[in-house]
Amino acid sequence: MYILTQVLNCAIRDVIEDHVTSFTQHFLDSLHNGPTLQNYLHLIQGTQAILKPCLQTCITTILESMDQTYRDSTVRKQFAYVKVRRSRTLWTIHGPLTYCRTIYQPKHGGPCFCYLDELLGLPRYTKFDSSVCAHIHQRASETNSLALLGRWIGQDCFGQIGRTDAFISRQTIRNILKKAPRQFTLERAQRTPETLYIIADEKYIAMQGQDKQKQMIKCAVSYEHRVDIETKRPGLSNKVIFASLSPNFWEDFLDRLSERYDLSQVKHFILMGDGANWI
Repeated sequence: MYILTQVLNCAIRDVIEDHVTSFTQHFLDSLHNGPTLQNYLHLIQGTQAILKPCLQTCITTILESMDQTYRDSTVRKQFAYVKVRRSRTLWTIHGPLTYCRTIYQPKHGGPCFCYLDELLGLPRYTKFDSSVCAHIHQRASETNSLALLGRWIGQDCFGQIGRTDAFISRQTIRNILKKAPRQFTLERAQRTPETLYIIADEKYIAMQGQDKQKQMIKCAVSYEHRVDIETKRPGLSNKVIFASLSPNFWEDFLDRLSERYDLSQVKHFILMGDGANWI
């Protein structure tokens, strides 16, 4: 680890120095005589233009150094043969990242493996890394339009100042969202309120290929109290939103709430609805 740290320090220092030297020289050459806003714009655009390539080069250097360290290690030489060295391209929040890694063949039989990809938890045949997928899941809560979401992610992760053509196709966005895990763990609240408010209602969703039939989805939102915001309606603090087709809707909803709160500390549940039988 000490040797790897030394190698990375030297490599990253050289990468940063090269990029900074190139940028500063270009920036000084592009300065206009006299005070002008154009000088500031050159600085902002140039800084953004250099940061992503610099980060990409640093990450590539780190990954390839980790791969080479394992390849040269005594443990690897006792356990596996070197089969081939291949490149892989991942789309990250810093743009496309291409690095080379080694594929190994175990000496005592078994499937080939890539030490670096397994160490980083990267599944095979994945083009977008987990940071981009997480960003897609987060921003998907803000819109139902896959095309708009694709443009947002393109600009957030791959866009530059003045560019409007960076986007991800709606089919790619849809595939990433479909692969998202359906279960997640709520963050535990630091305190449990004495009163918890719950709003329940149902939503009818049209079913594809079912002759315009609709499926009822039960929904519930819990919150701790109302807050004043700059809109006509008040806001809800610490919302927990739950929707399900399960016949055990309320039991499942309480299970979700128990992940966030100590329900034994809640003295009052105030339930609001439209009078539907299931509520």
